[in-house]
Amino acid sequence: MPVPRPVIDALKRTYPKPEMNSEWLNACYEWVLEDSNLSPNQTNELVEKIGNQLLLSDLDDSMLPNTGLPENITSLAKGRIGKPPNPILVQIVSLTEIGHSAFQLLNVRQTRIDRADLAGLIEAGVEDEEESEPIPKYPRSTLSFELSDGSTVIRAMEYKKMPGLELGVTPLGCKLMLKNVLVISGIAFLEPATVDIFQGSHTEEREAVQDSDFVRALRRKLGQPDPEPEPQPTAPDSTLVNPSNPAPPATAPAPAPRHSSPPAATLAPRPSNPRDADDSFDYFEGEDELDEAYLAELAAIEQRHLSQEQSNPRSNAATNTREEEEYYGLDSDIEMEIIDDPPPPRRMPPKPSTQATGSRGGARPKSTQEEVIEISD
Repeated sequence: MPVPRPVIDALKRTYPKPEMNSEWLNACYEWVLEDSNLSPNQTNELVEKIGNQLLLSDLDDSMLPNTGLPENITSLAKGRIGKPPNPILVQIVSLTEIGHSAFQLLNVRQTRIDRADLAGLIEAGVEDEEESEPIPKYPRSTLSFELSDGSTVIRAMEYKKMPGLELGVTPLGCKLMLKNVLVISGIAFLEPATVDIFQGSHTEEREAVQDSDFVRALRRKLGQPDPEPEPQPTAPDSTLVNPSNPAPPATAPAPAPRHSSPPAATLAPRPSNPRDADDSFDYFEGEDELDEAYLAELAAIEQRHLSQEQSNPRSNAATNTREEEEYYGLDSDIEMEIIDDPPPPRRMPPKPSTQATGSRGGARPKSTQEEVIEISD
């Protein structure tokens, strides 16, 4: 059943770029009609339901390739993307913190896991509630992202703090709407005035591997090997047929889409030249309000961490020790004095005898007072 034109027009006004995959849209429309018991003339309700499914989908499946971000975005020297009235919908495919070292982030992650496990034991009644401690947040300085419109990926970072985004809370697949965002040297600089955050949006498949991807990236910064992958359960051989549970016929209908995401559809052929009509991208070489010193500072921070954690093991060890002191609450300014074992006591010489010896050479003991002898006539 084709999607009514009013629904398509309303969706295009809300999500101008990238363009929706028509096959995905048709499948989602049919599923919404059946699941929500709506009629084709209920335009507002249909647009809301389909929009919710779009925000829970992977843009790789729901959008046409090369219809959102410019293809040459990574080589752009300076410009803006998502120029009104054509903002660009993207999703977060990678999220980390670049203002703190990988060592510190790994320590905080492990503490979060330990305290979450303890909280579970307390809830189950195994541990005493008095031993519970709050789960710490990751340190916050500057968040770094990789954003995708479904086919093109661009690096991004906070130019001004984004209150709605937080490491350890924001899931992968979270959708952002870019509106006239500044791009310098292929990096998008995000600030609240140019980005709308769709809270609650995510992608189940990306969220499932978020922690493992996060740990792998941190370990690579430290020059450590990737962690061992967890063993996956072996899938049963599809060629074996259980007589008590025969295989479904080849003509079985496809299952209905999940509540979190409509079924993925085969992507339509790529447009011949999608950039011809792209008026959402503004090239310019003039001055901008972005401080160039800020870029140099960010580059210096990243370079310093990489050089310390990979090229200089001794410095890295010293840095790790310092960060351990800060992390565990130790005061690095307190100096400890190491006291050696005290020396053995000296032996005092024996006291001289107070009796005179019979020999001529015997020493007469000294007296503290001279004796006075009176001789009478």
